[in-house]
Amino acid sequence: MSPSLMSPSSSGALFASSAFLAAAALLAPVELFYRASDAACAQDALRALYALSPLDRWCLLACGAAAAVSVAHLVLLAQLSTLSAKRVANLLRASGAALVLVALAAALLVGIVALERERESVWTRTRAFQYREDMFETRVNDVYCHIKGAQVCELGSLAEAKEVFPLQSWPVGMASQPGKSIRSSCDGFDDSVRQWGYPVKMELCRVCHAITKEEQRGGEELVRAVENISLQELQWCGAYLVQDERAASNTAPELRRDDVDDNLAARSDPQRSPYRKHRREFQAMLLSSRPSFSLPLGVQSLEAVVLCAVASLLALFRPLAAAARLAAGSPGKPLV
Repeated sequence: MSPSLMSPSSSGALFASSAFLAAAALLAPVELFYRASDAACAQDALRALYALSPLDRWCLLACGAAAAVSVAHLVLLAQLSTLSAKRVANLLRASGAALVLVALAAALLVGIVALERERESVWTRTRAFQYREDMFETRVNDVYCHIKGAQVCELGSLAEAKEVFPLQSWPVGMASQPGKSIRSSCDGFDDSVRQWGYPVKMELCRVCHAITKEEQRGGEELVRAVENISLQELQWCGAYLVQDERAASNTAPELRRDDVDDNLAARSDPQRSPYRKHRREFQAMLLSSRPSFSLPLGVQSLEAVVLCAVASLLALFRPLAAAARLAAGSPGKPLV
């Protein structure tokens, strides 16, 4: 061993920081492995791999480089006693330069990912949409139906609402207010009123009040992809919103009629949903807005790589100083 270059404390610090660097570098690859293995079929696994963006690949490349440097450090520590001081000095300088490059690359990628995520849409932030079509379909139908339902409530008349929502009773007096929207007609409705027959007649108001702005997030992109839908699809959305409101408010079964519930079930056929009718357009929207970075643990991995690389550089500081003295021809005081 070359005591003038590596002291026991320096060797221990380098070993610990290199081990942590290797563990940090494995986070992103392990996440990708579990994503592929968790897929329902081989096609979904390939879709998950295909969904990797250029930033994902750069992240995996940076993690691979960090893992290679950490393994090189561990091998160097294991072979330290068999190498000459000059050879150790050259290897330390090379590893120090590699650590600087890895730390800079990882830090740069962290900054780029942060900037890209600020520009991402709602649909690209949920990574599972890229390889779980069932989740994407559910979310598309939910958001799109809330968008269309809000349009009916804000702009539609009672006659239009009767074509869309499969309800058994309708608000009294609303038909005598031509030109007034459903939303404005329902202003002041108190959902806590429980007079006989009144809650059922005002169910339309409950449905419209249940549609919030939060449930319409991302709807602009869906409407750009599919602006107009058929009456059949709009009726499917009406049935969906009624079911959603009833589930949320726990409407009593005695307030429903069997014939209305049968109509509700008939309208709820998944084949009539907006997504099933316009799958190609919605999939094209999703593909065109692929996430710039689809590995949630990738950022944490890169941040940990930066920290561990800096720790390794600090552990190499004294050995590198000794290597510089050795290169200058002055062995200096041994680091013991």
